[in-house]
Amino acid sequence: MINVSLNEIKSYSKIFIGAKSRYGVLTHWNKETGEKTLYEEKNKGPIPIGEHLKGINYLGLSPVNETTLMCEWIGVDIDIRFKPEDFCSKIWSKVGTQYFCFMTLNKKWRVVEFLDEPIHVEEAHKRAKELEKEIEVKLKIKTDSGSTTPTIPNEKGNVGRWLFLPYGNGYDWCYSPNGTPLNIRQFIFRYKYRNHPIVVAGIGISGGGPD
Repeated sequence: MINVSLNEIKSYSKIFIGAKSRYGVLTHWNKETGEKTLYEEKNKGPIPIGEHLKGINYLGLSPVNETTLMCEWIGVDIDIRFKPEDFCSKIWSKVGTQYFCFMTLNKKWRVVEFLDEPIHVEEAHKRAKELEKEIEVKLKIKTDSGSTTPTIPNEKGNVGRWLFLPYGNGYDWCYSPNGTPLNIRQFIFRYKYRNHPIVVAGIGISGGGPD
């Protein structure tokens, strides 16, 4: 079981806000092929973030609140393996300093933007598609457009596409602009100061101490 504090679970839960009664569950993962089986848990209440962060269950979430249809984050997947120091630095320098790079379970990449204010799912979907296009144009790489989140729910109560959350494994972490993996405490700190590029750029640089 992964060691994570109650405060870290609470802070993380306030960052990845989304669907209130549905979440994804990983049931099987083949490390060699990357093949996954999964399902959507419905009407079970909020996602049990603690189970995910402790490594008990690997879980996913949609950013769409099914009651308000508002979103507070968006995500774009790049289904290609890149070295962290190459990929993260290019996102930072060519696409924008507001974006977070996360390594996925299959050691590929996801780019997330955390919004300062909630926006309607239609606007969030449009913003995510714009980010998808910007990555493709500026970095000359293909995104996994079928995984771009959020999608607009087709029925009342649905939440559209969901993404597996980071920090449920030993490497699916947020990475700094220079490609350094950030532990959950460092990620929470980066989120707090995400609008201060100078601070963000320094997180994870060793200063000789544990922090």
